[in-house]
Amino acid sequence: MAEHHAEHQWDNMKGYAWIKDMPSHLLINFVRTYNMIEFILNKHYQEYGLSETKFNALFLLYKASDGLLLSELGDLMLVTRANITGLMDRLEKDELVQRLYHPNDRRSIIAKITEKGREIIEKIIPRHIKINQELVSNLSEEEKKIANTILEKLYQHLLSMANK
Repeated sequence: MAEHHAEHQWDNMKGYAWIKDMPSHLLINFVRTYNMIEFILNKHYQEYGLSETKFNALFLLYKASDGLLLSELGDLMLVTRANITGLMDRLEKDELVQRLYHPNDRRSIIAKITEKGREIIEKIIPRHIKINQELVSNLSEEEKKIANTILEKLYQHLLSMANK
């Protein structure tokens, strides 16, 4: 029953049949595709007791062997200082990260992944790579390259529009 509902929820282009212009159809398909990817990945993260945001923070801290300043982590994740503080509170409560004072500036706080956080990320990464591969497995290598090129081109255009 739940799968049928999910299928109906995601496969609802019929509701947009009245839209006749291609740009709108294209953008609706982008949104639908992104939403489906997010849905699938969130199911994956939840298997490990994580959200997408927690996974992203842990992954960034895993890659930064010496940790990251909270401001750097916030910049990389594109979140506000208040949001990064709340996220760190939740991750610290789960014993996945620790906050340390910067050795040269006690006003600055460094976030470091704990051993427990490292173990979780190391379990997730191989499965995450496999899921990412599965997400686009119906595309040939050439189609993946073309799609990536088109998305990069569109992103650069949107970036220039946003900066006007």
